[in-house]
Order: sequence, then C-alpha cells, then structure tokens
Amino acid sequence: MERNIKEEEEEESRPTPVLPHNIVPQRAVKITTFNVLNEAYECEEYYGDAVLPHLHWSQGRRERVIEYLAKLDSDIYCLQEVSESMTKEINEGLTKHTGQEYTAEVWSRFRPGVQIGGDQEAEDDGLAILYKTVDFAVQDCLCWRYKSGNHIARALKFSRLYQPDESSSAADITWVSGEFWCVNTHVNWATRHDDLCDLMKTLNTDSELLREQVPVVVVGDFNAERTEPWYLRLSEHNLKDALVHGPYRSYPYSFSNGKQPAKWIDYCLLRGFSDDAVQPIVVGNDMEKEVPENYGGDGSHGLPSAHCPSDHLALTVVLRVPRLKTFTFMVKNKEEVPTGQQQQQHQHPLLNFSDKAEALDHGVSV
Repeated sequence: MERNIKEEEEEESRPTPVLPHNIVPQRAVKITTFNVLNEAYECEEYYGDAVLPHLHWSQGRRERVIEYLAKLDSDIYCLQEVSESMTKEINEGLTKHTGQEYTAEVWSRFRPGVQIGGDQEAEDDGLAILYKTVDFAVQDCLCWRYKSGNHIARALKFSRLYQPDESSSAADITWVSGEFWCVNTHVNWATRHDDLCDLMKTLNTDSELLREQVPVVVVGDFNAERTEPWYLRLSEHNLKDALVHGPYRSYPYSFSNGKQPAKWIDYCLLRGFSDDAVQPIVVGNDMEKEVPENYGGDGSHGLPSAHCPSDHLALTVVLRVPRLKTFTFMVKNKEEVPTGQQQQQHQHPLLNFSDKAEALDHGVSV
C-alpha cells in the first residue's frame, strides 16, 4: 500500500482545530459502518424485482438513509460509496434529526477520468467518516492507495474528549483520553485477495499506526467472505472480528441485491481492545424485518428494502476505549497552555488519580 503524499501534505497544511467546550462526559464510542450505495450504481438490471421500488436516491432513498442512520445515533459513521454531495446531505440530515453537529471528512476513491476494466467509474464514489464534533479531536490522518490502484483506505486518529462536571474546580479544562485509530476502507471485489493482504501488512508495518500501541478499528466493505484465506489469518495480524459474536452471529448476510447470492462482506476488525470492551449492537428495526428469511437470488427479496435503504446493512459496535494512564489536558485558550517547567507547576491534581473511584470523587466522569 502506498501513502498518498499529496493528500498528507494537504492534511498537514490544515489549521489546528479549535477544541469545543461543551464536551459530553462519556468513554464508550459507538461506531457504524455502512455502504450507502452510490447513485451511479442504481442500475435496475443489477437488482431483483422486489428491490426496484426502494432503489433510487432521488426517489425517497436519501431520506430513508438519513432516518436509518439517525436512529442509530452513533458517535462515528464510516460510510462507503458516497460522493461529496451525498455526504453533505447525510450530514445535514443527521444534524436535523438528532440535533447534534457532525464533522465530515470525505475522500474520492477514484481519480476523475480514469477508466477501470473498460468502464467509467464514478469519480466521487468514495469514503466518508462523520463524527460528533463535540466529542472528538482528530490527532492525525493517513491515506493509502491499494497497489491495484483503484481503492483506498483512510485512517483518522481520534481522541475522545470530555470535561469534568461543572461543579468541579477543573471545569474549565478539556480532558483528552482514549486515543484510537479508525480505518475506513472499500475493497475491490476483483482484487480483494491482494488488497486485503496489502491492508493487513500495512496495519502491521506502518510506523504511525504502531506508535505507542494505540488501539485500531478497521471497518468497511471488504467484498470478501469469512471462508476466504485473508479471514483465516486474522489472528496472525493481531486482529479480531468484532461482529462474529453477539446479535450479528445469527445474521446470514450483510449484502444482498436480490440477484446474487447474499454474502457477509462487511466487517469491524479490532486490535488493542480487550474482549470485554466490545459490544456489537442492533439498533432500530428487528432482524426479521431488516433481513428477510429468503435471501437467495430469485428476485423475490433483497436490499434495498422498505426497512433497509441500501444493499448493505449498517453494522454497529460499541467500544470502550482504553483509558490513558495519565490524562492530558488542554486549556480552552491555546495560548494559555503552559510549557516546560511551567507545565509541571500547572498540572491539575486530578491528573494523578489512581482509580475510577478517586476520579469520581473529584467530579471527573470516566
């Protein structure tokens, strides 16, 4: 996998974001991965007859996607097959439905005008990561393009933000805890074996991802099944499938279009999280409605449907991000952040609490 140097330079040139002040005091992080189904692929010949009334973005599917995601109320949405305009509409819709502000990062998957396999691909069929603005700060951003040349993976390094209770003497301090990498990707079906091998190797060799052993979440549409060699070697790469247990265990598929055999091809892989820190959840419609019993390719069933607005299901997991041994803090005004010896003199005593009970006694929610 090759880093996209130009995009990295653009990321570095961005101004330092101003940290929000009204931080929600939570440690758990809810992450959803969802292939939205790009407008360019709404070709009726690809789908079974039962799907056609629910297929088109401009004929009601847009609103149903927004409602579907808003019902999840996730902290972070990792979306595949989205354009900039689709992401903007989803972002605005989420804010309207939930009353919360999201920050959206969008990346094109294909270069304009590039022809792949003789077909003109959608130039803005890409990836997006949306996150709650008040809850997270982005510390770093990475990009890789698979050697096959078509698809990319994007990673954001998040810090979970929160503030002590207003009654605490440290209420004017924004606390930073629980750093983790979130990687979003969409793998090409035709080159999936090479691309996934490439991805696993990168996850284990990239110096930024390995630094300080920060936990990693890898989500997306892998276009590959659990019976294939890449999956059988996950443990060799210190990765585990977060969705193989829990409520999704009984789901027969994550993708279905009513013509092809339904498959499980969407994943949430983890590194650096303990087993008791992971909770896959199903939110919204019950499984019987989202996932029809008959998921074959006879055209009588399939996705999108009245209950699921894409040919993929949205998969959600709640993670408890490991707490840092000592908390870092950021003063509201960046110019007030002490340095060197002054920093030692300005450290708040809460930085040194030894356990959760002690923290709670001081008004810090952990």
